[in-house]
Amino acid sequence: MTGKSRSDAGGYFSGLMTRAGLAAGVMFAGFAAPAPLLAEQVNLQRYNIAPDAPGALVAPLEQRRRALLKRMQADPGDLDAAFAYAQASARLGDLEGAIATYERMLIRVPNTPRLQLELGALYFRLGAFDNSRAYFQQVLARPDTPPEVRNNISTFMLAMNGSRKKGGVTGQLTYGLRHQSNANAGPNNPVVNLMGRDFVLDDLARGRPDTSAVLGLTLGYLQPLSYRGVAMQYSLDVNATEFRERTDISTEDVEIRLGPVFLLDRYGIKGGRLSVAATLGGGRLGDAPNYLSYGLSVGYQMPLSRKSGLRLAFDYRDEDYRATAKRPLSNLLSGERYRLTGMITRQLGQNLQGFIGAGLERRTAERDYTAYWEGSTQFGLSYRYTAPFKVTERPWTLTLLGRVSRRVNDAPNPIVSSTEKQKGNDYYLQLIQNVPLNDKVGLQVYGGYRSVRSNYDIRTFHDASVGVSVIHNF
Repeated sequence: MTGKSRSDAGGYFSGLMTRAGLAAGVMFAGFAAPAPLLAEQVNLQRYNIAPDAPGALVAPLEQRRRALLKRMQADPGDLDAAFAYAQASARLGDLEGAIATYERMLIRVPNTPRLQLELGALYFRLGAFDNSRAYFQQVLARPDTPPEVRNNISTFMLAMNGSRKKGGVTGQLTYGLRHQSNANAGPNNPVVNLMGRDFVLDDLARGRPDTSAVLGLTLGYLQPLSYRGVAMQYSLDVNATEFRERTDISTEDVEIRLGPVFLLDRYGIKGGRLSVAATLGGGRLGDAPNYLSYGLSVGYQMPLSRKSGLRLAFDYRDEDYRATAKRPLSNLLSGERYRLTGMITRQLGQNLQGFIGAGLERRTAERDYTAYWEGSTQFGLSYRYTAPFKVTERPWTLTLLGRVSRRVNDAPNPIVSSTEKQKGNDYYLQLIQNVPLNDKVGLQVYGGYRSVRSNYDIRTFHDASVGVSVIHNF
């Protein structure tokens, strides 16, 4: 995994939102023998604050809550009913009832981030800032807490500190080493067919092994604009890969984003979140500028159930590539990129989480033979287990990631064929071992294999990689 990765695939966050808008996808399953989650002496009509629901919905919501309570009393192990009861209580303004439910669940399942986030948000609404801060800090202490969750927690921390200008910055720093058997993604076969004739490639054009240093930095700041679920989010991503021998393919990329985030609970979408961001970026390849870009990113996420979540994203980029002395035709890659992706995450067991997703990308360019359509699908499985030897008390996480894509270019490349446009499949598989070293630092060891099979010899290759990275969360 390169420095660019901010993946929480090895963790238990899948992007769900808490009642007050916190992104956390840690869902729980596989509980021990059932025990009563609620005392029977619940006063359903005693609310702490005004209901966060239209007046016409209060009575039906109260009736549903009563029905959920009966389900819980009939079957104390019905965790779906317990979770739904707590959510309904929070929306009705019975914060103490929701807190009591979540805390009893937390006793049975300690250190569950989703419950800690819900409790932190509820205590905040109740004005019990010490309790709220304590629960949020437990989540921040986890090295697998993703940046978007840290940004959302910072919103509450800023409010509790009585200032919106102090602190509020969260981030992740990744650095490490990676070795690849084919670092430049060149053909493994030295003989390629061009316009019906065989040519022998020189050493520079063939696939070559190399070792690189990787660096990734992500910084985020979330500024609350109101207490009705609107905030401004700012982020900076910096990624660099520096090769030991092939310095001409070393890369540095940077992108900044800014835009509003809307929490959709007030519109009846529990845990829903919509983000819109303008982007500006650029990069270098070797020792020369490579491209500049600007664009728009739109993201949407929501829980589908207690155990699953949905993420959708649309990205647009206008990319302007620069011709250089070494790459005089690079400007022909300039064009627009449109990408649509979707992902569903699912808790498959107490320590097992999976996801599956699909994507579609359209790329335009100055020359139609470099423009293409690409469809893809990806999957992942993440398993947490007790460490084989003690580093910290935290479990280790083993993650398997896979991706398959197919690309079809718009027209034949005149250097390769006068009649056949490029078509090919890209297969990628990666295994990642995450080892927490302390509350904020983790070690990541990984290996991967990529195979690209194309009707163009110059685009057919395979590459095996291994690497190790250190990840700091702050």
